[in-house]
Amino acid sequence: RLNEVKAVTGLSKTTIYRFEKEGRFPLRVSLGERSVGWFEDDIQAFFSHLGEAQTLRLAIEERDREIWPTIRG
Repeated sequence: RLNEVKAVTGLSKTTIYRFEKEGRFPLRVSLGERSVGWFEDDIQAFFSHLGEAQTLRLAIEERDREIWPTIRG
């Protein structure tokens, strides 16, 4: 459910729905007329992809720190 996903992710409703629209967050599932939810596995996969992206970003930053002194010098 939305409140649980907000609590787990730390994201606001607006951000969750915007990320979902952009394809950066799992799609919600209708639980009834006025209720939505997400599959737990999908949320876990979202966090896994975030971790992979963070690792890649850190590796690129590390590479850039190693390259810049040679380029500048």
